[in-house]
Amino acid sequence: MINSGCATAARPNGFRWAGQLSLSSVLALGGCVDNLAICVDSSGTAAIVVQVRDAVTGAPLAAGARGSIRDGQYIDSLRPPSADASGRLLTLSAGQGRPGTYTVTVIHPGYQTWQQTSVLVVVGNCGLASQVLHANLEPLP
Repeated sequence: MINSGCATAARPNGFRWAGQLSLSSVLALGGCVDNLAICVDSSGTAAIVVQVRDAVTGAPLAAGARGSIRDGQYIDSLRPPSADASGRLLTLSAGQGRPGTYTVTVIHPGYQTWQQTSVLVVVGNCGLASQVLHANLEPLP
């Protein structure tokens, strides 16, 4: 029996419908359920994940990109976590397990430097909440 503490309309036979919901129904309620969190160890979770693409064509550019994240005196290099099924690098990441307020910079030969400031990474109920950024790089004129 699942009792989420919300939306419990009484039925004529005395049962409350919230207690008889299937898991899929409960997940559909999303914000109403407060006790179904499944937490995992997030110490190896990247604080920042950056998807790097050409702003004009949409082509992935992570393979040739470099960059960094900075939070005060802390600095870390963006690096590829893994490739997709075809072997292409689609993202770069940094700041494993570390909350903070970051400035993120991405550079790639032939493209303008991309930067985003004040990127907030916090620790939530289940650990580090990574920020996923989309760096759409503009070609140099």
